[in-house]
Amino acid sequence: MHIRRGDYINNNKVNQLYGTCSLEYYQKACDYISNKIENPVFYIFSDDIEWAKSNLRNQYNKIFVDINSADKAYEDLRLMSSCKHNIIANSSFSWWGAD
Repeated sequence: MHIRRGDYINNNKVNQLYGTCSLEYYQKACDYISNKIENPVFYIFSDDIEWAKSNLRNQYNKIFVDINSADKAYEDLRLMSSCKHNIIANSSFSWWGAD
């Protein structure tokens, strides 16, 4: 799962243009995956990992990937591309990682 917030929420012009995916979107996506996959593990990638840790409080098995800094974002991309299923944000970075 990739959650993009950073520049989307910190820049009013960008936020008005693109918006952000809601918490409800991510929760429904987790529900959908869990109905299709037995015992899924959700790897959470985000440019606002603290928000993700505070807000993703569902019952699913989650691993927050917080080992890469912004200058090593390519490592997140590499790891995301290794996942079997993806929940993406409205972001080309998410799409590239899921491709």
